[in-house]
Amino acid sequence: MAADHGTVPQHRIRDLLAVHQLRAAVRGRRPDAQEPRRHRGRDPLRTGDHRAGEGHRTARGARRGHRVHQARARGRRRAGRPARGGSAGRQAPEPREDRAAAGPGRLPGQCAPVRRARAGRTRPAKGSLVSVDVHHVLDGPADGPAVVLSNSIGSNLHMWDPQVQPLVDNGFRVVRYDTRGHGESAVPSGPYGIDDVGGDVLALLDSLGIESAHFAGVSLGGMTGIWLAQNAPERVRSLVPSFTSAQPGNTQMWLDRVKQVRTEGMAKIAEGGIGRWFTQDWIDANPERAAAMREMTATTPAEGYAACCELLADLDLVPGLPKITAPTLVISGADDKALPADHGRVIADGIRGARFEVVEHAAHLGNYEQAERYTQLILEHFKGVA
Repeated sequence: MAADHGTVPQHRIRDLLAVHQLRAAVRGRRPDAQEPRRHRGRDPLRTGDHRAGEGHRTARGARRGHRVHQARARGRRRAGRPARGGSAGRQAPEPREDRAAAGPGRLPGQCAPVRRARAGRTRPAKGSLVSVDVHHVLDGPADGPAVVLSNSIGSNLHMWDPQVQPLVDNGFRVVRYDTRGHGESAVPSGPYGIDDVGGDVLALLDSLGIESAHFAGVSLGGMTGIWLAQNAPERVRSLVPSFTSAQPGNTQMWLDRVKQVRTEGMAKIAEGGIGRWFTQDWIDANPERAAAMREMTATTPAEGYAACCELLADLDLVPGLPKITAPTLVISGADDKALPADHGRVIADGIRGARFEVVEHAAHLGNYEQAERYTQLILEHFKGVA
């Protein structure tokens, strides 16, 4: 009978298989693998891990995938996990479709990691989301609704002294803090971005276990509040941007001030600033208090002040105003020459349902100059929010 040339003898199959296995071993691949070995886990012979066997390779490959996943999420704060030093912990990555919203420990729509900076540490670039530990003071009942108070450029948390006791008496938990580069907070190298100073607040809220808070800010503090309400709406229970602007303008003026501060220090800034903060009538009637506020500016770290001036030079929050959903009260001063009431009107007009108030006989730090009227307005607003 003629041989069947379409059938390969069994001994030939064994020979071919042996050759295939030998070639696979030389190439560093298993005979049944469909992808390069480097994608299937570390080689225990190369790493010093001598636990041979497919089970160990599979486990190591899984761990490697987990490490890649962690690396992509590095720097993101995890909700409810405080970091060392009392600031926010790293964030867990959220699904891409959820990145338009923000919750505890995460920034919406941000791909850059939120990293922690030490005082004096050089940061890579403006707007790279480097959070710092900000100095803060708590007053009032631990279970009361939280109110965050954010200071103006050139001041510190003590500018809010007139508002603390009335808020506490009404059951609020008051959180005051020094903006980065101010007071007793860290002074990382500039320039800063508005997302940096806003990220510091989110980190602070995380470290305190506060999911949402009422927010009032003056000047730069008000701009910080606007950014938070635009980018982390779930964290802002209600908003009071005060004596502030969504687009300060005067770019060259801010840049000139940066140069002045870095060459001459804060003394001249403090001397000229007191006349912008308060009306002359108030200064004449309160010389000791005016001197104390002047000293507040004079002792502000020059680099922190300069870096915040750079932030203000090109800031524009106007396009995002319609995104704000938090109940908003905008307050301006009738005598504010730094940021006149027209700036406040732009904010109020841009936010649906916002209320606008102008405080008479108030300059740039109207919360301090007209403390009674200002405190009355914010208490009514906070208490009116369910």
